[in-house]
Amino acid sequence: MFDKKILDAFEAIEIDKNEIQSTTLLSEELGMDSQEFIELQYHLEKIFSVRLPDDFAVRAKTVIDIENMLASVVPGRKEVCYA
Repeated sequence: MFDKKILDAFEAIEIDKNEIQSTTLLSEELGMDSQEFIELQYHLEKIFSVRLPDDFAVRAKTVIDIENMLASVVPGRKEVCYA
């Protein structure tokens, strides 16, 4: 299970957390557009008090990708592997 804070960021951009799974394709399955990626990045940075990579929207294909990007910038977070 992934971090509730990530779900909070999705809810902040009005995406139902019940639609989110680890491998959900953000663009293809949720229909996220570039503006939503910018807003999601903003909320994640605010919630976790970090700066995510500038290419966040390009690299974030799934929630696992987001988890792994956070692991690279949040001390003590571990990367998530696909099962």
